[in-house]
Amino acid sequence: MGLQVAWEKVKANKGAPGVDGVSVEGFEKDLQGNLYMVWNRLSSGTYFPPPVRAVQIPKPVPPGPVTTPPDHACDRGQRVMPDPEAGNPIARPPNAA
Repeated sequence: MGLQVAWEKVKANKGAPGVDGVSVEGFEKDLQGNLYMVWNRLSSGTYFPPPVRAVQIPKPVPPGPVTTPPDHACDRGQRVMPDPEAGNPIARPPNAA
């Protein structure tokens, strides 16, 4: 449930592909399989986020990283459900980057 909600937020953001070259549309071609892969790696403790791609964004803020769709979904999922007491061993505090 958490990753599905997180994915909807990632999709709504309409971001660019990350270093792996996978777009939101590409990730969505096998959405259930990809979300299962992410969930499986998260739950087994074998998920490690890939490098990010820095891009210049025409805004009055410093440039930010562009993550891959699975990493972005994981990050969003942790923000949606950061509850260590509920058995989420990788939850981060809301102010963690």
